Amino acid sequence: MLHQLIDDHPGPAAVFYLDVSFDETVRRHLGREEPIPVTPDEMRTWYPPRPARHPRGNRHR
Repeated sequence: MLHQLIDDHPGPAAVFYLDVSFDETVRRHLGREEPIPVTPDEMRTWYPPRPARHPRGNRHR
């Protein structure tokens, strides 16, 4: 999906990754004024075993 989104974008495209631990992500989520109704266990299923990286490496258009 990300590959297609980047390829279809007519201008420059950039992908950024915020490298924080899962525990920090949960802490930030629970500290929000209006957190979405999801448990940390549910959130964990959204995370890949390794940090995500740009789908095509570092490149510029």
